[in-house]
Amino acid sequence: NHNNPSFQDSTREKNSQTQGEEQMNATSSKKETVQNLQLFKNTLVGIYNNYPDRLLPNITEVEESDDTVHQRWGGSDVSPVLVKSKPRKGICWIIPVEGILYLIPKANLIVNEFVSNTIEVLFDCQNYKSGLSDKFILIKPAEVTKSGENWELKEKGILKFE
Repeated sequence: NHNNPSFQDSTREKNSQTQGEEQMNATSSKKETVQNLQLFKNTLVGIYNNYPDRLLPNITEVEESDDTVHQRWGGSDVSPVLVKSKPRKGICWIIPVEGILYLIPKANLIVNEFVSNTIEVLFDCQNYKSGLSDKFILIKPAEVTKSGENWELKEKGILKFE
């Protein structure tokens, strides 16, 4: 039977249909994953802007490492390295959602001359005016990647200052 040309053709046809269905399912699954991640990101933004304390059980509080702070103050264009901070001493929170590490400013952060340098490297700060702007809303969280004990910026977030 396996030598029968019509059997081979129908088997080939079924295999190509199966491969096509698998590709369609994979594409559909990727779309759903992207849509779910967008939904999670939007939900995270909504919770942060309205009820930030609800995020507390899931956060890791971080600050920029002294090394990269000093390098940038010295004029270097080095990307910030984030380190775990002492409780209530950090300026940002990392929240894992579906395998992605999102970075957001800690709740009620006042952006002053001590933290603005770091915040401006991690987020596009719309309408920010040094010394005049301290209240903002989160438009988009930043994304970070784990690097040993530290975290590195993968994609900037967006803050809109009022």
